[in-house]
Amino acid sequence: MMSRKNAFTITLLLWAVFGIGASIMVFCSKPQEEIPAISEQPEEKPVAEEKEPEPQMPEPEIVEAAEDIPEVTTPAEPQYTYTVTDISGRLRIRKEPSTEAEILDNMYAGETGEVISIDEKWVLLKHGEIEGYSYKNYLILEEVPVE
Repeated sequence: MMSRKNAFTITLLLWAVFGIGASIMVFCSKPQEEIPAISEQPEEKPVAEEKEPEPQMPEPEIVEAAEDIPEVTTPAEPQYTYTVTDISGRLRIRKEPSTEAEILDNMYAGETGEVISIDEKWVLLKHGEIEGYSYKNYLILEEVPVE
């Protein structure tokens, strides 16, 4: 008695053999294209049409820049000043933008100074000779008009 695995293998093998054979028969039964006869006469070459010469682009002129044209400059980033809000107590200036960073100095309500940069939660500022970070929510930031 034959196992299912052997029966499947034999069926697959027969299908492959007959399938390939049928493909070859179909391919061979197609009519071959006729090969054209080689003519004894040389082929006439088409006469090249005379083309008009392409127009040449003139050389670009080198023009020196006029001295009366002002230079274009990019606008400067806005600058800000800070004022410590009306807090009861002190606002710490820290070495890094973190509540765990070293405390450099303290500020009190109403004190002002120059802003160096603004982050999402922290402001890098200059307070006298000290540069450090303070929490943004306790500062009022005002843009300095550019002249």
